[in-house]
Parts: sequence; structure tokens; C-alpha cells
Amino acid sequence: MDAEEFEEESHGGSPILAILLLLVVILLGVVGYLGYIMYQKGFFGDDKDENSSTSQTQNTNQAPKIVNGKVKKIDPYEKPDVMMFSGSIDNLVLNIVNNRGREKLMKLSYDLEGPYEGMAALVEKHRVAIIDATIRLAATTTSNELLTITGKMHFNSLLKEEINKIINEKEKMNPNIPEYVVKKLYFKAFVMR
Repeated sequence: MDAEEFEEESHGGSPILAILLLLVVILLGVVGYLGYIMYQKGFFGDDKDENSSTSQTQNTNQAPKIVNGKVKKIDPYEKPDVMMFSGSIDNLVLNIVNNRGREKLMKLSYDLEGPYEGMAALVEKHRVAIIDATIRLAATTTSNELLTITGKMHFNSLLKEEINKIINEKEKMNPNIPEYVVKKLYFKAFVMR
């Protein structure tokens, strides 16, 4: 009987073990594929063979540049570094409404960043209009919308657009200030109670 029991146990394999083995094989395949893609994109440094066809095409498109005493290849698709300047709007306390009609307080601080050297002075000059636009925009938004990441991102883009409209309108006669001078808006404080 011992031989029969042993024979029955060896034929009845565990399905959990087979599933785990399959998952491990799939995981190894995915990791290998991602590693291959990352290697092809150059995430692991400049270890490619200089005689390969991809490095030959890259060498024709790149000119050497000396940075900190080291030769660095320039990527033709890389955007040049543009000096960015910033101005701040700090500690705004706003009343906003949730879906039930109850008021909530929102404390908001943010930085405006752009390529204009006088950005801080420009923000301070138009501070009242910028704060007014922020209040108007917050009044049209519910607190439930602002609790989500997409709601905050949407509020950020609308606010940046409104601020650019204000500055473009008020500074249209000043040729030194580029149109749509605010390129980025960063929230420093975004608290709701």
C-alpha cells in the first residue's frame, strides 16, 4: 500500500505551485524586457560599443562639449537650459464650498516661475490682480474637486492661464516682458479645513 499511496501523491501536483512558478517566469520575462529597453535607451551610462550602428549615428549628431574639465556629448534634442526666475504669492486664506454647500477654508501659497529677470517685481506689481484672479477661480471650484490630484492639476493650469492673461493685458506695451511669461506654477502650501 505504501507504493500506491506514493504513486498517488506524485501524480496529484499542487495547482498553487504551478501558478507561482508561472508568475515567477512571467516576472522574470518582464524584468528582462524592461532591462533590455532601458539598456537600448542608454539608462545604464554610455557603455555601448563605439563601433555599433546606434553609436555611429549618435556620434554624427552630437558635438563634444567641455563641462567641468570633462568632455560631454551634446544631445541635439535636449532643450537648452533657460534661466528661470520666480515670484511668490504667500498665505492666501480663501473660503470655498463643498458639494453640500458648506464652507471650508483653504490656505494657499504658490511660486510663479518664468524666464523674465524681473519676475518677483512683476508679481509684486500685479499682486492685487493676481490674488483677485485666484479668489475668483477658487470660488468657481468645489473643495471636492480640489481634493483630487487631477483637480489640483486643473486648478494649477487654470490659475497659470489667468495670471498670464492679467500680465499680458497690463504689460502689453512693455516689449521687455515676454508674452505668457509665467511658465510654471508651484504650490508651496495647499491646505483645506
